[in-house]
Amino acid sequence: MYTVDPSRSLSALPDEIWLTIFTYFSTTFLCRSIRKVCRRWYLLTHEKTLWKNVSIIDSDCENSMRSFLTLFSFNDLSGAECLSVEGQSSFTDYILYKLVNDASNIHSLSLIHCENISDKGFLYLSKLTQLKNLNISMSLQLTDKSIAHICDHLLGIQRLCVYDCRNLSDDSLFAISNLPNLSHLEIENMDVSYTALFYMSRNLANLTHLRMGCYSYMNLDGAIASLNFTNLSSLDVTNLNDYADEDFAILVKRNKNLKTIKLRESAILGTFIYKQKNLKKLIMPFSNGFNKAFYDFFCKRDVELDELDITINQHCNFSINFSSIKRLSISFDTESPLNISKNLLAYKFLYLENLVELCLDPYWRGETIDHRCFEKVLATCKNLEKLCISGVKFSSSKRLKLVKNMSIRTFSPRAFKALPNLCSVEFLSIDNINIRMLHMFCKHCKYVRDLYVI
Repeated sequence: MYTVDPSRSLSALPDEIWLTIFTYFSTTFLCRSIRKVCRRWYLLTHEKTLWKNVSIIDSDCENSMRSFLTLFSFNDLSGAECLSVEGQSSFTDYILYKLVNDASNIHSLSLIHCENISDKGFLYLSKLTQLKNLNISMSLQLTDKSIAHICDHLLGIQRLCVYDCRNLSDDSLFAISNLPNLSHLEIENMDVSYTALFYMSRNLANLTHLRMGCYSYMNLDGAIASLNFTNLSSLDVTNLNDYADEDFAILVKRNKNLKTIKLRESAILGTFIYKQKNLKKLIMPFSNGFNKAFYDFFCKRDVELDELDITINQHCNFSINFSSIKRLSISFDTESPLNISKNLLAYKFLYLENLVELCLDPYWRGETIDHRCFEKVLATCKNLEKLCISGVKFSSSKRLKLVKNMSIRTFSPRAFKALPNLCSVEFLSIDNINIRMLHMFCKHCKYVRDLYVI
């Protein structure tokens, strides 16, 4: 009869090892499963060190009020530092009250889209005196009264996110302007006026990260040039029209330390980019083409852009030197035919010798990219480690030997021969996986540690 050596069994592992393993599990899994395995694990789940970072963002199962009360009642949350709850309708005012009393030392709190927290519930947050990061975005019942109360009592807040809170108005911005240590602010989809934005820009001298846009009763295009922010290092703006290009350029010129610019759903041409030598990350569409400023920016050797995320279509006609870029993400317009991607990939993107990460719109369900064009792109990529593609049908490529991370939708099974160092794989569509692909994958990619199937 075979006997197990007690020194080699899992029960012989010390508590410190088990606690380290438990940190990789979700909060819901710890409460619902781990604590019910045995008495030892039940006692281990009550350790303070295990509840420093609590995250409840499970989208596949809705937590009941009893689950939340179990979490806050049977675990010692006095040492909790970060708490994140997202999309949980069962998170109510009473649970928030229990949280504030049991975990008063929280530094970072995120309550995103918790629709059943009322305006009264948010008033409890004023008791979290050590709070520095607060995200209460997509809160349908949040009003100006709660924002004013929070800003009056929590002067140490450094990061505040209140986007998609449609009940907020000018009074909220006036209250936010009184936070002396605020450095990161996200305000979007609010009923505010130009006067409130201008007042806020005059008072928040320490602000370095700003996300703004989509205001109901105000056109941001006319107000953007008058904002007096001067220390911004990151700027994220939504819904700017092409005639706001010069006004946006004035704001960018005023902030000489800008390193990240993100334009979502905007149509400006890009004159703002000229002479921005400190810029490291740019995310914007090229839906209307671009002017000479972009060409001059990329062709100058003294400008070193690390990350570029662009959306292009058939109107873009350019050839650019991307020698400094390390992360490149290209999204194709849904109307772009196959020959557009051929021209762009084969002739337009040159000198990618420093590229580490390449993403070719993994969610683009159009025609696959021609493998000959893709080979020309890889020919200049000498240090590529991460690749994210929607569809490239080719047999193999010597340029893929350094790739360690991949996200793929359509892929030739034979191409796995060229990926000996692959460590992480994400299949973006389970419909495209077959037995032959899995066989080639298991045969040639022996060092894979992480596998995700969507």
